[in-house]
Amino acid sequence: MKITKFFVVGTLNTSLAYLFFIFLVKLGVNYKIALLLDYIFGIIFGYCLNRYWTFYSNKHHRSFIKYITLNVGIFFLNGILLVFAVDYLFLDPIISQFLIIGFISLASYLLQNHWVFSRKKSL
Repeated sequence: MKITKFFVVGTLNTSLAYLFFIFLVKLGVNYKIALLLDYIFGIIFGYCLNRYWTFYSNKHHRSFIKYITLNVGIFFLNGILLVFAVDYLFLDPIISQFLIIGFISLASYLLQNHWVFSRKKSL
């Protein structure tokens, strides 16, 4: 059930953030700035939905710090892949981001499930 909820939240969050990314790029915002703004939106929206619905975490402070840490790392990974695709492979930023989303989403789920919102006791 948890993976289904994560899929629903992730699909909604990713879709809205991606549409926001497209909107910004179409407005003429540099794709790197658009990605940063996309992540800020996605981090806030995704955290709220995942904490309260998907993972039922009651360790708000600790899970929030882990969530931010995870998403900063995922952001940099996404950014590296996007810069490589756009600046070195000369692909369109909108298409490149679409292709990167699948890999990033899987990594995010695994790390959220096993680290950010894990019910195991930390040492």
